[in-house]
Amino acid sequence: MIESSTTSYNNVEIRVTASFGVAFFMPTMQDYPGLVHAADSALYRAKDNGRNCVEAHAMAVETR
Repeated sequence: MIESSTTSYNNVEIRVTASFGVAFFMPTMQDYPGLVHAADSALYRAKDNGRNCVEAHAMAVETR
């Protein structure tokens, strides 16, 4: 895991974590900025849930 890895810079130990927000472009979305907004929302949810995780944007899928 990324979190368990450390590196040193100027004799200071640095630990890094990674959070990701994932979204899929759905036919109901109007444009790509909507996709970016959905991924950004998921990213902040990942950070709010303790960081170092992946969150997907939940969106209702239309079925026919």
